[in-house]
Amino acid sequence: MKVLIIVFLIINLLNLLIRIQAILNGLNGTSSRWQVYPGGSYHYGPSILIDNNENRTIHMWTCSPGTGSMEWDVIRYHYSNDNGQTWSPDVIALTPTIGSLDTYSACDPGVVKINKYYYIGYTSTTNPNATQNQLFLARSLIPNGNYEKWNGTNWDLNNPQPIVAYHGPSSKYGIGEPSLVLKDNLIYVYYTNADDTGSFTDLAIAQLNSTNQDTWPLNLQHKGHVIRRRANLGEDSTDIKWCPQLQLFIGVTTINRFSSQATVGVYQSLDQYGLQFQSTPYIGQHVQQGAHNIGISRSTSGWFYLENQNHFVSYTYQPDGSSCGN
Repeated sequence: MKVLIIVFLIINLLNLLIRIQAILNGLNGTSSRWQVYPGGSYHYGPSILIDNNENRTIHMWTCSPGTGSMEWDVIRYHYSNDNGQTWSPDVIALTPTIGSLDTYSACDPGVVKINKYYYIGYTSTTNPNATQNQLFLARSLIPNGNYEKWNGTNWDLNNPQPIVAYHGPSSKYGIGEPSLVLKDNLIYVYYTNADDTGSFTDLAIAQLNSTNQDTWPLNLQHKGHVIRRRANLGEDSTDIKWCPQLQLFIGVTTINRFSSQATVGVYQSLDQYGLQFQSTPYIGQHVQQGAHNIGISRSTSGWFYLENQNHFVSYTYQPDGSSCGN
């Protein structure tokens, strides 16, 4: 039984159809693809940042198996300096704090760099049924470790508190699977919200200024649902980025996740504020059976540039006989 992760090199990732506004027309133009992890264990929920350094370093964080009896998931990190052809050995970047509110897992990383810090939004819970999840935040000066966690007022190592708490039924998934974007000194935190009313992508926004560089999570303002997921299509979490050429937010998701009909779905915001989204045509070519938990590359601020760089889409998939987590 295996769960694999694969990365696509996209040369012309988005075809633009210019009518009243620019419409994303799918993930066409794939030039090549290769496996990053060969399977045998799971690595999923990729978060991919491309550095603007000489090597154009590609940073990748994934959710993967924990190392202790109480740890379901930890977040591992590795990088590539040759356009994704070869990768460093992965290292454990972030672990849960046993006995705390993130006791079981550090999962579903969503990463952004703000000033000198790498911030990882992640999912965790104290419920042994893996429900009632909440959204947590950690930060570090380096991408591969030494993360301190938000404790409700500041940062420490041992008392994580959620930046978005869940208050719904204990039987539901809850809050998690974040995407983080920095735009115009606003920090956009998109995340899954699944309760007894349905499954959604929600948004919270914080204004970044000179007085709250270390405490901006205190200023998060909740904007509510921005995407209602289509349950009849088996829709997955949505990885959302800002596209300056379109002056819109774009998002990718998996349709018919975990199935032989798995494909990729694309969303775009209705305006530059990212408060409402609409679906666009989606395609299935080059998508492996059982695909799920897709991620798209972006700058360290969460920006997706249409021109002058390669782009990467990464997802986990599982062949017949496999299941998530084994």
